[in-house]
Amino acid sequence: MENRGASLLRLCLKKIRYYSGRILIYLAVITVVLAFFGTLQATSSKDPNVSMVDWITGSIYESVQALFGAMAPHRNDGNLLIAMARMTAVTFIGLLALKAVITVFRDSFVSWRLDRAWRDVVLVSGLGEIGDVVAQSHLEQREIVIAFESDVNHPSRGRIEELGGVMIVGSPGKRDVWDEHMHRLPKKIFLVHDDDRKNISAYGHVHRNYLKLMEENKWKATEAAPKVYFHLSDPSLAREMYQHLLDSNHALHESNSQTSKLLRNTIVFDIYENNARQFILDQLTAVRPSKSNEVALYVIVGFEKMGHALLRQIALNAHFENEKRPRILVLTRSAEKAANEVLAEFGQLSPRKVCHSLEDVQFDPDCDEWNNKVVRPHQHFQVDAEIAVEYVANVVFCEMDSNRLSGGDIAKLVKLGTSPEVKPAIMYCYDDELVNLKASGHLSRSLATQYQLEMPLFAYSQNCTEVGEVTQTPDRFGVVRLFGNVNDGLKRLEEWTESIAANIAWRFMRVHDPEKFNDFDSFRPTWDVMPYWEKITNLAAAEHVWLKVQLLGYRIVNPEDWNNNPLTAAATFSLENVSEDAKKRLARVEHNRWMAERLMSDWQFGPESDFPPRRSSLCAYQDLEETEFTKNFEQIEAVVDYLIQTGFRLEQM
Repeated sequence: MENRGASLLRLCLKKIRYYSGRILIYLAVITVVLAFFGTLQATSSKDPNVSMVDWITGSIYESVQALFGAMAPHRNDGNLLIAMARMTAVTFIGLLALKAVITVFRDSFVSWRLDRAWRDVVLVSGLGEIGDVVAQSHLEQREIVIAFESDVNHPSRGRIEELGGVMIVGSPGKRDVWDEHMHRLPKKIFLVHDDDRKNISAYGHVHRNYLKLMEENKWKATEAAPKVYFHLSDPSLAREMYQHLLDSNHALHESNSQTSKLLRNTIVFDIYENNARQFILDQLTAVRPSKSNEVALYVIVGFEKMGHALLRQIALNAHFENEKRPRILVLTRSAEKAANEVLAEFGQLSPRKVCHSLEDVQFDPDCDEWNNKVVRPHQHFQVDAEIAVEYVANVVFCEMDSNRLSGGDIAKLVKLGTSPEVKPAIMYCYDDELVNLKASGHLSRSLATQYQLEMPLFAYSQNCTEVGEVTQTPDRFGVVRLFGNVNDGLKRLEEWTESIAANIAWRFMRVHDPEKFNDFDSFRPTWDVMPYWEKITNLAAAEHVWLKVQLLGYRIVNPEDWNNNPLTAAATFSLENVSEDAKKRLARVEHNRWMAERLMSDWQFGPESDFPPRRSSLCAYQDLEETEFTKNFEQIEAVVDYLIQTGFRLEQM
């Protein structure tokens, strides 16, 4: 660990480098002023007959000479001002020379440093909103970061270099950029351009270089492949790419292909989906419908990237103790188009309902129940069985011509949100965060002044930390709560999510084949080559465990976050202390989450079958057999036990 003296020296050098330009200007001005007045004083005392013009011009000449000659006029009269000018001039010239040396030899220094950087390097391709945060967080942990960016004048360049990183100006699509720096055998690679095509192209170069290094024996077969974090902002493309990598891994596993190692270490992610999941955990859980007679109303204003992600994640994960379908109102400029696009991909999300005005929007309370069939999805997804559940949520797509709600629209929204037993939450999700801040602020003021009402209001802002600092209210803008910070989305990349998912799958498989899967190590190879639909459902269950623990009044603390403090009484939490009623509530929550996730993947009610996918348990909880309750709760219990055994802590909220 770095000692305090070294840390202080590093901090001082960083500040000097950052402020060197200003310091040079100040020193130049001070030197000239001191030399000028010192010369005036000296010449006037020496020769009172000197003309005014000669006196002033001579003083100016000698003071400028002092600056560029690193000396003041040589006098023996003990003039204090001139003595001080000599000192500031010497300092100025010294600092100027140092800056010149750094500028001239910087590239040589960078090359020298990179030549000694092996295996511990982190490559970041793309310095957009995500890449900037990733690079800075690793640099703050004293890691060597090499960032690729095609824009030589990128605004993040100075900040990255100030923290000790190296920025390589070049297109990530060019082969030579990757040929040079993959030879450093990086431990992590982040492909985080704003353009998905650039990330796909970069992944192709990573894959090609990895195989080449393996063939040349520079990357040993016994060494782990680099962790590749592959960002795709199109959720459909991200899911297709993830499934493609899993299928390729499954095909290559038997041949023990080196490609298989890289595929297993590739994490495809979408920052918007990650932010939406974190938002549900951090914010929506606090305003959830927790009683059996309550129902959630989620209003998504602005159906752009975050709006799409939020709709999908609410449908998948926002399932609570009330055991009802969520109501979702999507306000967008193109309601017909949005409905067609969403329901073409997720046919069992909701029956199709499009309104051209908020005046036409209404929700039927009977449709909130999971097994109710007052309205139904497309005929293709309808099932004759009376107990079958056919869709996940009651979604209404409604036209909205302006970013701001009119007085009439607000009145209708108030009516919908204050209906008996409704728990509302309104989320502004435009890509432009300034639009979100202005429009949500306008709505909050209207609710307060016209209705003396405060509804849970949220605004998407990738820079919400900076906004909170300006307003002196962290993660808030007035009464509007902010979400979507890049750091929050990156939290979801922690490797423990996959470990928990693998543990869930192992415990399930152990019940069916205890001899083959006696311990987790014997199961791990099977997990690595699991089909897409099996793996994704376990990953979803692992993600949702954080929410279930919150429903019990606790939160899970990562070992890295509590700095190895001694375990408190909260860490001895056990599900044995949970009442039977609470256990049943959690089991029902898990069943509804699983059912929503399966329906969103086009599964249907029916006798068990994998092709086409059918399950008899796709029904309301009260129609399940008792064994299903036991299975649902055993999964929750297994995950909590695993978390505690691996060093996590459960703290009371």
